Amino acid sequence: MSHHLLATPIQNTPTKVLQSVANITGERDRDILASALVSTLSELIHSQRISMYRIIQTVHGDEAVLVAEACKHPEETSAVLGSVTLASDRADFRTVLNSGIEHIRPTQNASLSVHPIIGQHGIVGLLESVTKTHNDLDRHLISAFLKIYSNYLNILNESETDTLTGLLNRRTFDNNIERIITERFERGYPISRPQYRPAF
Repeated sequence: MSHHLLATPIQNTPTKVLQSVANITGERDRDILASALVSTLSELIHSQRISMYRIIQTVHGDEAVLVAEACKHPEETSAVLGSVTLASDRADFRTVLNSGIEHIRPTQNASLSVHPIIGQHGIVGLLESVTKTHNDLDRHLISAFLKIYSNYLNILNESETDTLTGLLNRRTFDNNIERIITERFERGYPISRPQYRPAF
């Protein structure tokens, strides 16, 4: 499960950037991967808040689900993780989903940018960044990391599906079952063994 993170910007060096890339590509769980990316960006750029949304297509339209967030100050968190926003309710979200390119707009005391996260079949997510001032270097850094993130997601997708049928493979099935059992155990739910009966 993703967690809200506190951002502590540090000096942006080539070594730090490479270490961050290595840390991100060491994760396979998508929620942890999203948290790692948001945490990394919050360390590399001077942002007040960075939020990542997963885009889910529903009968009501595109929904943006908050999956990770990092804030310089805890009181600046935008919403509870897992909360859903209809993309149609946000003009900047609609603009990015329709155009496929980043959207930047000034706010009262900051600059807000929304970046698309591209998957194999279009936009799969959005990254929102709130900074005091618009900075081209930070913008390019975000775009580069999102490209790495997108490429890695594509690799994960290919490794988790059968190339012929497009269905999830056995390894993915086993990992999902293990995750479900772990979550039930952590929440205190009983885990019982299935009862097998002989076939007649």
